[in-house]
Amino acid sequence: MWPARAARGSVLVMVLWVLTILSLIGCYYAVDVKIQRSFGQQLWDDVSSRAAARSLLLLLAKRTAPPGIRPEDAEEKGLFITDGRKYHVYVGGKEVTFDIEDERGKLDLNHAPEDQIRRLLRGVFSEQDTERADTITDSILDWRDQDKLTRLNGAEDRVYEEKSPPYHPANGPFHLVEELLLINGVDMKAYYGPLEWKPADSDTDNATWRGGLKDLFTVYNSAGNPVKDLAPLPIREILGNEPGGRTNAHPVFRVNLAMGTRRLQVFWRPGGAETFQLIHWGEMLSSGELWD
Repeated sequence: MWPARAARGSVLVMVLWVLTILSLIGCYYAVDVKIQRSFGQQLWDDVSSRAAARSLLLLLAKRTAPPGIRPEDAEEKGLFITDGRKYHVYVGGKEVTFDIEDERGKLDLNHAPEDQIRRLLRGVFSEQDTERADTITDSILDWRDQDKLTRLNGAEDRVYEEKSPPYHPANGPFHLVEELLLINGVDMKAYYGPLEWKPADSDTDNATWRGGLKDLFTVYNSAGNPVKDLAPLPIREILGNEPGGRTNAHPVFRVNLAMGTRRLQVFWRPGGAETFQLIHWGEMLSSGELWD
């Protein structure tokens, strides 16, 4: 009698073990299928978002407004103005929010003279923070020159080696405007903003500019000096007496666009026959970097 009960007990334990193992196997495959489905959805979102972005660039290649056009005239002709205002369109069934800026209106990090950089930064940071403006100016100049000599308020190897993690200055040209985040004195707020600024003779909030260094500098201004009609408010006001850049220079545009949870930043230039040339394409991780 006892042996029979023991045998039945052993069989029950074995059955429970088999059920447990089968349950674990089932859970494993369920999780694996969920992961694959998630990867597949992510891949599809990436492909469809890029396709929608390329379709938008084709649209902009033939509908970007020329410099100096009045907003009402541009709207009547269905053109998009390159002053950073936001637009909403549908591309391939996707709602796309975007703005477009002409890089000819910004100060080029590689070609702008020291005086222009210093006056612009002193104006943006105001008289209360002149030291910081001079630190960033000298550090930009030290970063782009080829020597290891440090300017009065600048930075070379010693300063950057003490950061965490340590790194070295390029001692060469800027390739991306994002390199400003590596410059001594530039933090996230200075780069992304808002650095609220308004002309000294203005007493209304409507004239207040809320941006960051990323909105004032570029590495794609082949026009030389900023084109006044395309420049953001601080450049127009602070450097207003400088000679204007060439509007006939080959333009590069920056487009910030949002599709659902995707945020893309694209630098491109118009090509022939209503096409475009892609220069730099990046995905932004935070919506706050594009939209306030």
